[in-house]
Amino acid sequence: ASKAFWEVYPGAVYLNQARTYLCTSLDVESRTARVRLADVKYFTGTVDATTVTLVQHGAQRHAYPDRPGPAHRRPQFPGTTAQCAECEIRVAFSAYHKIWQGTGRVFDTVSLNLPDVAYKTRAAWIRVPDAARRECEDSGLDFRAGVHAATHAMINALPLFLMVNQSDVGAECDDPQRGHYKPTRILIFDRQPGGVGIAERAAPVFPRLLRAAMELIEECRDCAHRGGGAGVAKG
Repeated sequence: ASKAFWEVYPGAVYLNQARTYLCTSLDVESRTARVRLADVKYFTGTVDATTVTLVQHGAQRHAYPDRPGPAHRRPQFPGTTAQCAECEIRVAFSAYHKIWQGTGRVFDTVSLNLPDVAYKTRAAWIRVPDAARRECEDSGLDFRAGVHAATHAMINALPLFLMVNQSDVGAECDDPQRGHYKPTRILIFDRQPGGVGIAERAAPVFPRLLRAAMELIEECRDCAHRGGGAGVAKG
């Protein structure tokens, strides 16, 4: 049920057993979607915003050494300030795109009225130091875009260390328009409600993941041509 709204909603193009269907209606209360066979040359994708709220705030204190606290507090994992804790995910859907199959170009955007999806899972994160922000600003680079790109690059590096499917991992995308403050961080979370252990296994190897992500970007010639791959964290 937590993944249904990404697949079926009024106007969605739904693929099942090599057949294309068009969703004509969705009854949220009865959890019933009506579809019909369709021959269309486009696919659809939702426009949504994900908010990550850490539930166990106490577990993250040693990740932020500027906060007052006991001097004897130890890192959660040896050799890294990365953290792992329970979090709440809330996804708000605002619209969906119609995208041409041949070119991948969005040719229409349709508003959606769907309830939010909320569930608890596990997250792993590491704080991005303020020095990285200053370095990006001095270099004329978009700091927020760099943090988001670094998070996705790290997800791409996950299979080098863990037996995971990248689609089972979500990335936090900071939206400055939401009007609330939180420390800048590289955060990933288990997409499965309750978590399946990905965050717990990823947190201890965060430094290695970050280095592997940087190497993937540096080896990508197309990234270099586009001016991407700005490093925002080194361990």
